[in-house]
Amino acid sequence: MPTEMVPPTLELARGRLVAFSVLAIAGSVAFGVALYDAIEHPTFWHKKLPPRVQTTLRNLHRLAEQGFPRWRVAHPLDACPRTIEDLAAYTDADIRGPYAGEATYIFTCDSARMPPGVHGIWIRDLGADEVFGTDDDYTSDMDFAE
Repeated sequence: MPTEMVPPTLELARGRLVAFSVLAIAGSVAFGVALYDAIEHPTFWHKKLPPRVQTTLRNLHRLAEQGFPRWRVAHPLDACPRTIEDLAAYTDADIRGPYAGEATYIFTCDSARMPPGVHGIWIRDLGADEVFGTDDDYTSDMDFAE
């Protein structure tokens, strides 16, 4: 009795078809679960951005409390960074300001020009109007709650 043999190319094609079907089903299930989560929990995908004040103060504190000590270790002969970019290289603070805008900073390492109780560096974000001493200015010595 003759037996029918399946050609190897047909067997290979059948294997690829089964593998493709399994991957297509798995991908559809994963996509469906992700879509369901996005619909049921929209706040997960659309997180509210922190207020400008919190973002600004967090960046100022990172520059002063994390970046400056690291910068001092790397530059023991210098008293103060030349630019805010030099300081920002030693921390993860976003010096562009909140929401990737542009921020203007002034800073000093001169203790005679700093407020009482501040040591090392004092940094001021001039705010949206870029005018010194207005209500939208924030400094590295201001307190904030995270």
